[in-house]
Amino acid sequence: MVAVTHYETRKIDEAAEYLNNVSGPGLKILSPAPAQPFLMKAKRVAFGRSALMKGETSNWRYRREAPAFTGFMVPLSGGLSCRAANLRHHDAGPSSGVIVRPDEAFTADWTSTRALLFFLRTEGLVDRAEALTGESFSPALLDRMAAVADVSSGAGQALKRNMIGALDEISELSRIGLSSLATAALEETLLNLSVACLFPEVESSLSRPQPDCGPVALREARDYIREHALEPIGLAALARRLNISLRTLQHNFSRYYGLSPRAYLTQRRLETARDLLADENCERTITEIAADCGFSSSSYFALQYRACFGEAPSETLRRRR
Repeated sequence: MVAVTHYETRKIDEAAEYLNNVSGPGLKILSPAPAQPFLMKAKRVAFGRSALMKGETSNWRYRREAPAFTGFMVPLSGGLSCRAANLRHHDAGPSSGVIVRPDEAFTADWTSTRALLFFLRTEGLVDRAEALTGESFSPALLDRMAAVADVSSGAGQALKRNMIGALDEISELSRIGLSSLATAALEETLLNLSVACLFPEVESSLSRPQPDCGPVALREARDYIREHALEPIGLAALARRLNISLRTLQHNFSRYYGLSPRAYLTQRRLETARDLLADENCERTITEIAADCGFSSSSYFALQYRACFGEAPSETLRRRR
């Protein structure tokens, strides 16, 4: 179950304790208690394999020893300066972020900063890279992880945009009830973009033309999506079980069926929502049906519903009464 939490403190030692609790031990304050009032606010979303956070903090400096995770720290405003144990140094800003590499100690200086943070488990990154590209990678891929995330273009830009979008969508979901379908799709997107951003060779591979695959694999993918539309579906995992890369699946599925696997999944969920809205025995509201069918935003659901069926969900509901 996805958990959304809010945290605020005006004590620097409590801020350090909070970060140690949510991201693992090893963080030590280096700066003395600030002369000006200290403040840290955080909104955190804990997925199954990762955590997304938006934070705001006053000036402080800390060192983290050997983090047991991989992550991104992307300032939205203010300053963030990081120095790793091997003396590489980076001043991050709105167009670039810091990549936290596993087991690599670093020092961070925050200066009245608003930032996005995304932390994910290191185990499984190589497998996900293989699923995305269809190529084989050794564990040495982790040694070639980038140190800086360019969030002004490419996968980095898409990751930053989706981090912001995921927080907005989950804020709405938390008001109407968190849907496992919607949150699983959000996490899957963030994890795939993270791998492309972490490893330049993965992003390069994804930009190359994709090979053709036979209709048998595509029909199997279509049938799987149709049968499991109301379950969390990881398209990367689906591609892997078909022994093709995610990009190959996306390219060939679109060419063969005229829409992407994700768009086909959305269509199947819309059809299910339409059946529920037309069912006289269904007592759920439009908002509840939208959430149950994997839509994190009621307005987005209504927009997609009208585009698919030529009428608003409320019109379908009205006809059954």
